[in-house]
Amino acid sequence: MSYAGVLMRDYIRAGPRRLLGTVAEALRDPVEIALPGVLAPTLVVRGDRDPIAPQEWIEAMVALLPHGRIAVVPGAGHAANYSAPGRLAALIETFIAGPAAV
Repeated sequence: MSYAGVLMRDYIRAGPRRLLGTVAEALRDPVEIALPGVLAPTLVVRGDRDPIAPQEWIEAMVALLPHGRIAVVPGAGHAANYSAPGRLAALIETFIAGPAAV
């Protein structure tokens, strides 16, 4: 099943009330406020074909993180975990291994 199919099934299951409530909560809790307080090394990943999280926005978010890094999954869209799980896992493994692995 395509990722769009998975999303549609989940959205239908959740129902419009839950879906709209979730979006409203996300808008009330801007991530920009919390990021400076994240002290752990943080990898922010996006697919290079992601229309939802543009590169410029990701760069702005990483700039707010005290120990943030960006990784881009070539050829992936917003859900790189779905469309490119192997490439995503490799980026995460390299990040977890630390600077010596880069």
